Amino acid sequence: MMKKIVAIGALGGSGTRIIAEILIRSGIYFGDILNYPNDNLIFTSLFKSPKWYKSASQEKLKSRLKIFDKFMNCDILTFSEKYELFKSTVQNKTVARDYWFYYKTFFRKKLVNNVDYWGWKEPNTQIYLNEINNFYPNIKYVHVLRNGLDMAFSQNKYQLKNWGFKYHIYFDELDNDKETSIKQLDYWIESTKEVLIHQEKLKGRFYLLNYTDFCTNPQKEIDKLLSFLEINIDDSNKLSLSKLVKKTSSFNRHKKNDISHFRSDQIEFLNTVGFTVD
Repeated sequence: MMKKIVAIGALGGSGTRIIAEILIRSGIYFGDILNYPNDNLIFTSLFKSPKWYKSASQEKLKSRLKIFDKFMNCDILTFSEKYELFKSTVQNKTVARDYWFYYKTFFRKKLVNNVDYWGWKEPNTQIYLNEINNFYPNIKYVHVLRNGLDMAFSQNKYQLKNWGFKYHIYFDELDNDKETSIKQLDYWIESTKEVLIHQEKLKGRFYLLNYTDFCTNPQKEIDKLLSFLEINIDDSNKLSLSKLVKKTSSFNRHKKNDISHFRSDQIEFLNTVGFTVD
């Protein structure tokens, strides 16, 4: 029987950690090398690399997905595959590494992955949706969409810095806070537009999770998410999962900031995707 697979993507800082935690507690295997936000660090090593992405061929992308797939399914990597993983880890300048990571990655004991449902969470998954969908024709994708105004005022600017070039949006240290927030919102808009194209491509395997709704009514939204993923757990467990959801201090942070400098087309797009601006 073919295993079920789910991937979670978003912009960094969108609240994906709690979504992954809920799915892990619901019985989905998310890997054994994760950081505190539940990012899959093997995916990070292989794919969170703008410099590599710019020159990578489709064949190279598929090759790294094969390495990731084998690692997650606890298959033995060939020498060349181990070398590629090691090289991608060393050359990846976007994430700090320590010796413990290398030990866990390259000297871990043989594991047996007998689970029927596995997946991963890593915000940069959204960059590779075409390749992932081609490689995993049965995959389900959950995209966590947080209010773009909250993202505009986020201190997490890494995805703008790393991937803004895809939309000709460039981070500049000399920009003031207002200019940076406009670019942050532009990046959120353009990346969201690109992701939404996959709603049709994935044909029933794409789930758009509104983070505001999720935090406001967690029981209802968890029920909808688990139904989409075809996960059956009892009501008491669902209630326990809903209690994990907490509104952080950054929830609706845009309400504490002046938003008058944003353009009308930016506000219009926010309304279009379900974030009404007061």
